[in-house]
Amino acid sequence: MPFASRFALRAVTSLVLLVSAAFGIAAADSNAPIVISQIYTPGGSGGGQTGYGHSYVELHNRSGAVVSLSGWSVQCGSSGGSWEMTPLTGSIPSGGYYLVVEGNYTGTGNPLPPADATGTTFLTPANGRVAVLATQVLLSGCGTALPVIDRVGYGSTGCVEGTPAPGSSPDVALYRLDSGCQDTDQNGLDFQLATASPRNSASPVYYC
Repeated sequence: MPFASRFALRAVTSLVLLVSAAFGIAAADSNAPIVISQIYTPGGSGGGQTGYGHSYVELHNRSGAVVSLSGWSVQCGSSGGSWEMTPLTGSIPSGGYYLVVEGNYTGTGNPLPPADATGTTFLTPANGRVAVLATQVLLSGCGTALPVIDRVGYGSTGCVEGTPAPGSSPDVALYRLDSGCQDTDQNGLDFQLATASPRNSASPVYYC
């Protein structure tokens, strides 16, 4: 590449990083080994719902090796609200899934598969944000100074990768496409709404 082109590329990259820092958005990593593969927010919401009694966040290991989650966390928050943390333990094999069961609203609904981690966070159905971090330090803002592995914003919210994913509704979940493998760093492109079907560490692996 000619020197002038390399210089221009470095300048553009630096500008992107400066803009990201100014708006509190950490640089995304489309090569992250662990991603958020499914989010179910209306757990136990009542109103005749036939879905699950708890909200949940599902993780997927896209890499070719086992990834330890020791010292990691899943953190959730409403749009513009404070974050709540669920500590993680154990590991995820290559192609494996990991189910983080969160709070519920009324205690109604169907039981989930056995959880790999359990928290008490109430995920807001219409607008919210979820992040997985390689730390158990609580996020503030969008957490540019912390090791954010993956983040998803849905509905009308900040702290997203690209554009937000759609807001959820009873009995449907946000699914990352290609069984959790697609990651273009655009939440609005990587996720779609589909019937909730949680996977845990006992589910069949899916290799990316």
